[in-house]
Amino acid sequence: MTQLSRRHPILQKTSKALATLGFLLTMGPAFAFGPVISAASLKTSLEKGEVKVLDIREAKGTPDAPNYEAGHIPGSLSAPYAEFRGDKSNPGRPVPEPKLSAVLSALGLTPEAKVVITNRGTDATDFGAAARVYWTLKVAGFKHLAVLDGGLKAWSASGQPLSTEKPKVTPTKITVQYDQSAIIDLEEVVKLTDSANPTRPKLVDARPAGFFKGEVRHDAASRYGTLPTATNLSHD
Repeated sequence: MTQLSRRHPILQKTSKALATLGFLLTMGPAFAFGPVISAASLKTSLEKGEVKVLDIREAKGTPDAPNYEAGHIPGSLSAPYAEFRGDKSNPGRPVPEPKLSAVLSALGLTPEAKVVITNRGTDATDFGAAARVYWTLKVAGFKHLAVLDGGLKAWSASGQPLSTEKPKVTPTKITVQYDQSAIIDLEEVVKLTDSANPTRPKLVDARPAGFFKGEVRHDAASRYGTLPTATNLSHD
């Protein structure tokens, strides 16, 4: 991947952060939303019409791997994970802003909406997809985001129903712009790996150990291995 999250110096935003914290404390627990939400809480929010749920599974599946059309959380929208990834040459890249704008407009979303992202809830890779969608929406300016804790597996296990009915959507017209301060480009990463400064940000390779060690690689990767100076913290 050529895009990585960037950590910012804390002191630069201390005043703003403290002001925001004070505001949140005065608002109380009712204001809080995300970054995860339980099946029970989601049920309540849906009944109140407070949230939009994005089901990031493929729209169609098989009897062995049922997807959106086979049954989904009532009222949820079909938003396949592929819509939030780069092209085949580098799927790790953020989706181009015009394409993401069109996808989110077709779903009837606005940056002010409360959005819950759900997946199958079967393994760490599945959760990784939900986290990727969460991050994409966050840097695109969405303010209220959550991932369903345990995904569809937890929803069904709690006795909640599934539906095959597709909700009616009123499209919106939004133009998203990524927060570039939350993205780091290839040239900046090269400078980090070349720097001997002991205070430089650490690079974390979140892939499984086999990728980090250079034993296997993704089809889109041109070489085996990892970034110089990176340490491994597998996403699972």
